[in-house]
Amino acid sequence: MNMKLKRFCFYIALTMIVICSGCKHVPKNITPEFGKSYKTAFTRQVLNPDAPKDQSPVVTLPGNVGSEIYHKRYIKSLTEEKKSDDSISEELSDMD
Repeated sequence: MNMKLKRFCFYIALTMIVICSGCKHVPKNITPEFGKSYKTAFTRQVLNPDAPKDQSPVVTLPGNVGSEIYHKRYIKSLTEEKKSDDSISEELSDMD
């Protein structure tokens, strides 16, 4: 019985060490925007606490305008070729 109690205490201690070691991690690269979305949502909720009760639709762009923006800007940026550093340096050397 004594051996089982020692083993049980060992596993409890090991579990606590593992749980507490997860709290030690601190992000190395915290930017000024860290937590901005939380602060914004919190501020909006303070300013308008009855917002969840409002069932009106969200004001957005008309579908055809949104579609045009999507195709002209987003899809275009994904499909156009990116210039490599070598080609840019060649273009600059050709200017001499």
